[in-house]
Amino acid sequence: CATDIPRVEALLAQGRAADAWRTILAENPLPGVCGRVCFHPCEAACNRGDLDHPVSINALERALADAARDHAIPDGLVPTAPQGKRIAIAGSGPAGLSAAYFLTLLGYTCDVFETESKPGGLLRWGIPEYRLPVGVLEEEIARLRALGVVFHCEKPLDQAFLSDAGPYAALVIACGQGRALP
Repeated sequence: CATDIPRVEALLAQGRAADAWRTILAENPLPGVCGRVCFHPCEAACNRGDLDHPVSINALERALADAARDHAIPDGLVPTAPQGKRIAIAGSGPAGLSAAYFLTLLGYTCDVFETESKPGGLLRWGIPEYRLPVGVLEEEIARLRALGVVFHCEKPLDQAFLSDAGPYAALVIACGQGRALP
């Protein structure tokens, strides 16, 4: 986990939940999702476990995401100066959403293409509702839309669309494997 968890904990201890929320968002575009579906392998390696209990980062992320929603804590996300380039992203699962998030914050205009009727990929179609409520996923996607990410659902990319004369400076392939490989 690249998130500065000691900083998040210190900010929370000081009553600075908004700053803690922004610290999480600096490294994790989907904290509400991760807080619910992460199987927390980092806890086994957490040296805090030698003293008492390992830090439950996924519980911390989930609690902050829920508090941000419940108390309308602003995310404070502001993209850097526009780069003047558009990026096409194929797939709207975790990798596609993350790519769109970070590229948009870096000033690129991102269009995410999804063959399904709604964005989310595996997060929407592969994780049961009791584990990841659709509303949580929709909140994460809404944050991306608010940044300017455009989703094109039921619209797969084709060769002609990505020609040299096309509008995109780059293509990110982030589509998952929809069926088992032989």
